[in-house]
Amino acid sequence: LAQADQLALGHQGQGLLEGGPIGRLIVDDDNADRLRHIRQYTYPFSGRFQFSGGIMPPVALLEVSDLRVRFGSVGVVRGVSFHLERGETLGVVGESGCGKSMTGHALMGMVPRPGVVEGSIRLEGRELIGLPESAWRGIRGSQVALVMQDPFASLNPVMRVGDQVAEVLEVHRGWSRRRAREEAESLLRQVGVPEPQASARKYPHQMSGGQRQRVVIAAAFACRPKVLIADEPTTALDVTVQAEVLSLLEELQA
Repeated sequence: LAQADQLALGHQGQGLLEGGPIGRLIVDDDNADRLRHIRQYTYPFSGRFQFSGGIMPPVALLEVSDLRVRFGSVGVVRGVSFHLERGETLGVVGESGCGKSMTGHALMGMVPRPGVVEGSIRLEGRELIGLPESAWRGIRGSQVALVMQDPFASLNPVMRVGDQVAEVLEVHRGWSRRRAREEAESLLRQVGVPEPQASARKYPHQMSGGQRQRVVIAAAFACRPKVLIADEPTTALDVTVQAEVLSLLEELQA
């Protein structure tokens, strides 16, 4: 949250927003009392952040309005709204099970069946909800990318990590295998994977948790997406590596 410009609080699928600087807030994801304390500073979100200086203008990059996800009659995300400017970071906070990950999956068009997504998700003015899977394949990974909580589960265990990063470029950029592989090694170097040429030939189980997370970040940034969703990317890492990964994300954003 130290890098976030805005803060969105999630509570049982309801979107609540903090409209001021977040530096004065200390948030513990698992501390319900502290979450209630934060909620007293918030108010229902109606589509725009309200600051003391007035109404923030509409966001051109990503605008989510009244997002709802349900499985049958059970709503897991209910009425979440926020928007994001270019170069801006939005922090989403809430207790376990409040719908943070499902919101991220909705933004990626990855809500599993029989889930239903309703509301509006606009990327640079283009409505994404309702697009066919063929259209999502052109968006997912190239324009909107996701770094999941568990890097080991995100990677194919029987595929070398260099090939997994290269595959993103082959699919979305149409690059040759050789060119994509060279770029994959360059990306691994940029994210701080030691000995990138040798590491590219490793399988996920041959790398540490921090190295695997860096591989996932390299794959996510391969096509320079307009929006990067980081779903608790440091959860499974020790404190030192957590700081390194957050610093890396900030550097790549710049």
